[in-house]
Amino acid sequence: MYYIVYGFFYLLSLLPYRVIYIISDGVYVLLYYIFQYRKEMVFNHLAQTFPDMSPDERKGIAKRFFRNFTDVWVEMIKIFSMTEADAAKRMKFDSSLAEKWYATGKSVQIVGGHFMNWEYLPVATPLFQPYPALAIFMPLKSPVMDKLVFRLRSRFGMFLLRAGNMQEEIKPWLNKQYLMIVGADQSPSNPDNAYWLNFCNKPAGFIKGPWIRAGRQGQPYIYMTIRKPKRGHYEFKMYPFADNPADFSPEELARKFAVTLEEDIREMPELYLWTHNRWKKPWKPEYLKKWVDSAPPKF
Repeated sequence: MYYIVYGFFYLLSLLPYRVIYIISDGVYVLLYYIFQYRKEMVFNHLAQTFPDMSPDERKGIAKRFFRNFTDVWVEMIKIFSMTEADAAKRMKFDSSLAEKWYATGKSVQIVGGHFMNWEYLPVATPLFQPYPALAIFMPLKSPVMDKLVFRLRSRFGMFLLRAGNMQEEIKPWLNKQYLMIVGADQSPSNPDNAYWLNFCNKPAGFIKGPWIRAGRQGQPYIYMTIRKPKRGHYEFKMYPFADNPADFSPEELARKFAVTLEEDIREMPELYLWTHNRWKKPWKPEYLKKWVDSAPPKF
C-alpha cells in the first residue's frame, strides 16, 4: 500500500504549479464553505486573540488563513519531485546567524511556531545553511502516512529523531555540531507537567523540554519565523533569542518565547495554524503552581 500511495503522490507532484494551485483553490471552497472544517474553532481563536477587531476583519483573516492552509498541502505534494533548483527559486533562507554560530564550533537550537509553510522547513534548512539539520518527528497514526511523511521530510537531508526514541537516536550527534529545530508552541501531552502562561489572551500550557535543555546543553537559541511574500514563495528568517540560555531560567525562556511568538502572530496572523487547538487542555486552578507568567491568568 505504501508504494501505491507514494507513486500516486509522486505523479500528482509532476503537475505544474498553476494546476496544483487550481486544486488548492477548489479544496479551499470545500473546506471553508461546504465542510466548514474547524471553521468555528478558527473563528473562536481569532476572536480570542483579536477582540478589538471587527467581525469582518477577523473573517478576512480566516479566509486568508484557509487559502494558505490548503496551499500547504498541495505544496507538500510538490516536494515529492522538487529539485534543489526549484527549492532555491521558491525559498529564501537567511542563514547569517547559523553561519555565525557554525564558525564557533557550537551547535544551535532553532525554536519557532507553526507558521506556513512549515513543511518547507525540512527542505530549506538542510540545503541553505552549513549545519547538519535535526528535527523531532512525531509519529502518525497511519503506518503508511507515517512512513510517507518521514521519507518526505528527510528527502533533502533532514535527520529526523522519532519522538519516542529521541534520547537514543540523538546519541551519535552528541559530540558533533548540529542544528536542532523545535516547534516549541505545540500543546503539551501532559498539562500537569507544563509551564502555564497567557498566550493570545488565554492561559495555555507550554512544553518544558526545550527550555530545560537550554541551560544544560549551553547551545545558543535562535528564533525562526516564516513569511510568504507571494503565493508559492517563502522567506525563512532567523533572529537572536538567547545567545547564552544559561543566563536565563527555563521559566524566563518559556515566557520570552510566548511573548515573541504572539508578537509574530499579530504581525502575520493568516500564516499561523489556527486549526490546531492550542488551548484544548483547559486551565485548572491547580495549575497556578505551574504559572510562570509575570501577569495573572486572563479569562
